[in-house]
Amino acid sequence: MRDTESLCFSPDSIDLRELKLLGQGRTAEVYLFQDRFVIKLFRVNFPKQAIDNEYIVCRSIGGLLNIPKAHQRLTVDGRDAIIFDFIKGESGFRHLLRKPWIVAGFAREFAAIHAKIHSTSVPDRVPESKSILIRNINLHDQLPPKAKTKIIQYLNSLPGGNILCHGDFHPENILVSLGKPFVLDWMTATRGNPLADVARTSVLLKWAEPGPGTPALIKILLGSIRRKFHGHYLSEYLKLTGARQADVEAWELPMLAARLMEWLPASEKRVLVTIVNEKLKRF
Repeated sequence: MRDTESLCFSPDSIDLRELKLLGQGRTAEVYLFQDRFVIKLFRVNFPKQAIDNEYIVCRSIGGLLNIPKAHQRLTVDGRDAIIFDFIKGESGFRHLLRKPWIVAGFAREFAAIHAKIHSTSVPDRVPESKSILIRNINLHDQLPPKAKTKIIQYLNSLPGGNILCHGDFHPENILVSLGKPFVLDWMTATRGNPLADVARTSVLLKWAEPGPGTPALIKILLGSIRRKFHGHYLSEYLKLTGARQADVEAWELPMLAARLMEWLPASEKRVLVTIVNEKLKRF
């Protein structure tokens, strides 16, 4: 059953100065509201299409997957916002750092969640994944035009699809609450080939750098956890779905090229450009 009921709040009744800031990232700040909800307050000039996409997707699949319920899309202090249910928990990676011995089991559960996402009906208004990848590849200047053209031609040769894809599925977008995982951040959801979504997850697990300020020891531990996690995740996903690893890896080149438009450390972008150029030599 799809999520159709919601509460409605007046923006005039919300005073951010009185709310507790729970966290913030590159796209939004999250405030606790009435002890039962959170207000996800997006950065100024953040694309409205992405915000609308997250709200539409969450309202459409809220009764089908474990996600925080989305109640309202509104404007607070001149900024776009969404009100969700508050779920107290910890991110997937923090969960693994506390309990590194559960990596294999958590990775298999993570794979099962991803497979379930890929069996869920997709809202018609969700954008098509190839068009988003092409847009993102063209948005950055990390690669020369000829390389971009070659990658886009290759991307267009890959099989399409109309399956719900999360678009940024990694352990930091899993919230573990009382042992139950909830999937967060649906702004980048698309319709497309599910193996493209798996390739995006693989790219993040293999090459994404920890955030700035992460202690050296934690970086080493995270690197070890991510490598083990990725191996168990991919093996389980392939077993559950019957997909082939080679077909997942076929999507890595456009995923890497598209990721270069994101807000990444310069060191990570240099690594990604090197990998893209190495993959391009195979064509």
